[in-house]
Amino acid sequence: MKHRSGGAAGHKRAAASSDPDGLQARRQHQHPPASKSRRVDGGGTGGSGSSSGGLRQVGQWKPEDDQLLVQAVLALHDLRAVHCCVRFSCAFAESELRERWRGLLFDRTLSGLAEQAARALPSPIRFLLRRRAPFSHAEEDLLAAVTPAQALPEGRLSLACFERLLATRPDVFGYGCRTAKALHRHWELLRRHGLLRACPPLAWPVGAPATDFKDAEFLVERFRSAAPGPPGLPAELDWEARKARRRLCRLEEEARRWQVAAREALPPAARPPEPGDQFVSSDGRPGLALLKGTRASFLISGVCVSLGRRTDACAVDIDLGLEGPSGKISRLHAFLRLLESGAFQLENVGRRPVFVNGEPVCPGEACLLPTPSMLLVGCLAFRFLVNPELHTGRFRRAIAEALRARRE
Repeated sequence: MKHRSGGAAGHKRAAASSDPDGLQARRQHQHPPASKSRRVDGGGTGGSGSSSGGLRQVGQWKPEDDQLLVQAVLALHDLRAVHCCVRFSCAFAESELRERWRGLLFDRTLSGLAEQAARALPSPIRFLLRRRAPFSHAEEDLLAAVTPAQALPEGRLSLACFERLLATRPDVFGYGCRTAKALHRHWELLRRHGLLRACPPLAWPVGAPATDFKDAEFLVERFRSAAPGPPGLPAELDWEARKARRRLCRLEEEARRWQVAAREALPPAARPPEPGDQFVSSDGRPGLALLKGTRASFLISGVCVSLGRRTDACAVDIDLGLEGPSGKISRLHAFLRLLESGAFQLENVGRRPVFVNGEPVCPGEACLLPTPSMLLVGCLAFRFLVNPELHTGRFRRAIAEALRARRE
């Protein structure tokens, strides 16, 4: 951008992500672009050995990492900037990012497996990953044009200008997950580092102490990058990382074996249920469906159950507060009903929507629940599973009798 000292390259490298760590980390990579084109440097063409090397990475790279990598490359068009500003599940080296990107581009087997795994991610997870995508150069150009007088009229925070940006330029603010609050948070980062058009660039004072933890972390990283290390240090660190990953895999396998051994050592009455026994209650009665969370699981045995937050004045069949924070859950939030066709219906009677497989069910609406389904109630996520034996003759007779008794 021509309005700041340092040129457009400094702006493109300095604020590509809403993460403060990424924004400061890229200040130490002041390299001019090789050309004006937006083509991504994939680190060379894929050779014949890319397939075997890519398949070895399947156990290290998760579907969330692949999604973040693709989103970040499409936004930044620079793998070095992606390595600096995006946080993956593991601390991948820049060479590993280049190798993975080359495999996704040229290895059909690896790209097919990665695409299948990414499509299998639940909709709430994909939504959260899209929100973590770094800001592109076009998005930052629009944010840099916002003056402090527009964002802080009369010294008070106002999100009206950022809401107008989202409404007038939906083609620039991609992924459909940007919010006015997220734009304001990134605008504050640009303002703090002197990257706005109305503010001059701020030079880092020589010898000045760090004002907060982020600045101290940036100074430490800059010192580490400037200090030369031993000639064989990178190879030694790579070897230690590979050894640590192998040890981690062995520990995970050993933990699974110990879990099986511990379960076999318990008496049958005290053993946790097997995956096939998850639809059976503690007293041996089968259930119709299962609402499974991270901390708690709720077995549904009735044809109509209520979901919500249990209080002294309101009792519900399924207390979602046992799963986690329930401040945004109504005392009576929804009903789960079993229809005569054998399908389950969710009716929202609360004050906030319920997300079913990423689709909102607003208050007063109802929808059918396929199996399996992902339910998002407030900030709590659940997986809804129907008993596969629900459509057998024994269950059908019991369900018909229960529905007949309920109507009477």
